[in-house]
Amino acid sequence: MSRRYTDNTWISSALFFTLRAPLKLISVSALAACILLFGSLAKASSWEYDFGTDTGTFVQENTVSEDFLPQPQENGGTARVRVGTGGGGFYLENPGIAGLGDGAELRIKAPTGGSVNKFSIYERFPGKTFYTKFKLKLGDSDGGGTAEDGRIIFMQGAGGRYSDNLVIAHDQTFTGLRWDFGGGGVITTSHASGGSWSELGGDPFVQGSTFTVEIYGNNTLAEQGYSRNGSDYSLGAGTYDLWVNDTLVGDNLPKGEMESDAFIDSFLFYGVNSSENQANIFLDDFEYTNALDPDAPQLFPELVYYNLDDPGDITANIIWNEADSVVSVSDNGDTLNVGTDYEVVGDTLTIKNDYLDDTLKVAGSSVTLKVEFDESSELKLDIMAAASLPSGENWVENWDFDGPWEGTAASGNPEHWVWGKRGERSTDTAKVLVGEASFVHEPYLGYEYLEQTGKLLTNKEYHLAVYAKGTGMVRPGIIHSGGTSYVGPAGRLIIEDSDWERVDFSYESPGSIFDGGISIGLQRKEARGEELVLGAVWFSDTPPPGDWPSPPQPVDDLAASSTDSVQGAALEWTVPFTPHPPDSYELRYATYSVAVSTYSDWWDSIPESEGLYEGRRIIEATEPEGGTESHIIDGLYPNLTYWFAVKVFDEEGYSSEIDYNARNEASQASAEIINLAPLPPTGLTVPEITLDPVEVKWDPNEEVDVSRYLLYRAERDEAGPVPSVEGVFIATVSATSYNDTGIDTSKYYTYWVRALDDFGLKSPLSAPAQTSPDLDPPVIGHTPLTDRALGRDRIFVEFSVSDNREVYEAGIIFQALPDGAETDIPFSFTPSDYVEGEVEIDKSSIGPGGFRYRIYASDGPNLSFYPGEDEWITLQLRADADPEQRFVTPSNPEVVFGTDAESVLITDTRGNEVFKASRGGSDFIVWNPAENGSIAIESGLYIYRVKTQNGYSYGTVVIVK
Repeated sequence: MSRRYTDNTWISSALFFTLRAPLKLISVSALAACILLFGSLAKASSWEYDFGTDTGTFVQENTVSEDFLPQPQENGGTARVRVGTGGGGFYLENPGIAGLGDGAELRIKAPTGGSVNKFSIYERFPGKTFYTKFKLKLGDSDGGGTAEDGRIIFMQGAGGRYSDNLVIAHDQTFTGLRWDFGGGGVITTSHASGGSWSELGGDPFVQGSTFTVEIYGNNTLAEQGYSRNGSDYSLGAGTYDLWVNDTLVGDNLPKGEMESDAFIDSFLFYGVNSSENQANIFLDDFEYTNALDPDAPQLFPELVYYNLDDPGDITANIIWNEADSVVSVSDNGDTLNVGTDYEVVGDTLTIKNDYLDDTLKVAGSSVTLKVEFDESSELKLDIMAAASLPSGENWVENWDFDGPWEGTAASGNPEHWVWGKRGERSTDTAKVLVGEASFVHEPYLGYEYLEQTGKLLTNKEYHLAVYAKGTGMVRPGIIHSGGTSYVGPAGRLIIEDSDWERVDFSYESPGSIFDGGISIGLQRKEARGEELVLGAVWFSDTPPPGDWPSPPQPVDDLAASSTDSVQGAALEWTVPFTPHPPDSYELRYATYSVAVSTYSDWWDSIPESEGLYEGRRIIEATEPEGGTESHIIDGLYPNLTYWFAVKVFDEEGYSSEIDYNARNEASQASAEIINLAPLPPTGLTVPEITLDPVEVKWDPNEEVDVSRYLLYRAERDEAGPVPSVEGVFIATVSATSYNDTGIDTSKYYTYWVRALDDFGLKSPLSAPAQTSPDLDPPVIGHTPLTDRALGRDRIFVEFSVSDNREVYEAGIIFQALPDGAETDIPFSFTPSDYVEGEVEIDKSSIGPGGFRYRIYASDGPNLSFYPGEDEWITLQLRADADPEQRFVTPSNPEVVFGTDAESVLITDTRGNEVFKASRGGSDFIVWNPAENGSIAIESGLYIYRVKTQNGYSYGTVVIVK
């Protein structure tokens, strides 16, 4: 069962802004202890995306996938595809038939109707200005033909359209391009202009051709510029330039209806309305930069909020690769003092904690940091004080009145009541709804109010719910910038019931409110003696859960102890009462106790990840109410003390408060982790054949304090059993692999490894791993050179080599006779256990005495020769002009005239010419009667005349077929 998990995390760390490249943007979900959003200062961020090398098909209708495509780089957004109805789909093709780039390309086939087939990448790192580039081809499914109808749309902007299944929304569109396929293969290109489409003249796109599209966009409120190929261009506010194949086809095109000065973080392509699924688009090689000037400093977001509820350490560091170029720092026009308010050390500009702490005291107060550099550039960041509102949670402090009502100081809420009026916490079971207490009041003639303010509200709907019983009037309301909106007729609700009654109210905030909250008014209905009881209050951006306010009760008797089986802690607790059966537990641990803050602060400070020194872990519930659950948290660092706390989640996903023990520093569960000797490493492997170097690899140990390994080696001249000794120590290694060099490849080697922890404890030896010498040389196969092969214009030596391991090099050694130098002619190939190929002999280098050669091959340790190490294959070219008859096949002869022949004329016995040729640049003249054209050549006697340097010679030749 899925669990609605709403526990918000605040990381206790300094507030710092990073400007150093290369950039790694911090996600908004990674929150610092002192702010609601994390500001990232940086140079422009560049992003590249292609479709990898895998192939695949995604065509199932009404289906969405975020796994079909490769996901972009970190902070590069989410890649998503959706197939609607009407056929078509997505095809990863490698090699791509459109030939757009290397590896795979994506083909989108449009459906027959209006249900979109959509590819999008959304919530990529944002920018108000940007540069986008990609390759595309439009056409039919083969890429080369044409489609007669259909529509493909591209849009770039931000909003829900980039992660849903719907068609274009102009109010989420900055860049909009539309390609309509028409009769005769015509493409009509349009661009989004406000809320409509305008045709783009010039026909920049046609079917069947590859196009590189580049877009320079400006969604700021001012004119911006960019440089391209040595020329400068300007962009008006809310416009973009469209380049296609290095040609500017759209100059200062207007944006869609997207809000000006908003960040752009997504794009999509989709196809619709193509009968018989004709229309296709092919895509590859995306590039994106979130700025027109990649070297300009960037800031996102431009406003962050200082959390008044939990300020923590609010030191702000601004890191820049040239921080020493800072000229001044100011706040709302007032120059800060170097040394007192800020300092620059190396590449780090630090805004002092005291300055921020003294300035940000109440909701709505702000710090506007303006940093000027010596090159006239500047950065500005606003830090606004506000209360944090983790989405989906109840933002009411002490919502079940288990202790004093914790309102704001401005509202003057002392313990138990507002403005000093009368009230009490009731533990009477008849009055208690949940927890241990409810708030009881004898109402007065005028309204008195319980209030909590200082909350940051944004433009969305907020929900307030109150449980009440008794007699009187309750007035729940939501405080916002325009005042307070209250529930019900005349803003109140009359309570006349001995049973609990739930009052719900909602309000939609029109914008950002920095001092929002709730107000609950209580007033008598008629006379003194009436009694109103409040049992629970909910305030959040989501309605309360269905069975609120009945969460599981907290865990009791949580205890921790060291364990001697693993480096970890054994935890045990009693399963509490839960209205619904317990489903799971969340354990949190740290190397510091609740003494550093309050128990709620301690719980919220633990990071989401399962870390070495602090972290979280979810385990399934196994025992019923009243039983004892136990769990071991391993992977903890030894010789340190850890503190633990736990919450319960029931089957409906509702959680308890933190366990009772953790609410008291003295009783919080803790354990000192015992240090144990490491286990022997596993997975030790070496190559089967002895090489130099020998690559030794093993699996990492699971013990967190193991950071080094000790490696041992033994060597032998002959095969035999594994040595009984551990061998000679050869290296201390911090990785899990080692290249052992200086190896004698004719010997046998045995290796062992043991783990060494940070405290000097050693593990036993691992199981051994062995190598053996390679004693088998490569085997060379050879195809002898025939007279016909020697008679061609180019001579090739053909051979093959096989080996039990791998052939690394091969070739021939050639020598022209009688006294030419020996020449090594290598053969280029990829090492493999079988190689075949050919090496060309330069015919001009053959001496008057012919030539000789031998073939060599090596697998590393072994070298082979053919026909032998000191043996050669000797050959000589024919140098006479006399004809020689050879047979290509038994029934197909050919006549070869030697190298002295300059020209040849052949006639039959009746004087008919049947063949005539000159040697030209060839070494031989060859007459193949089977290729003699229209003249039929039969077996018999033929007369030839050969011209040489010494004149003519005559003779006869008999053709036998």
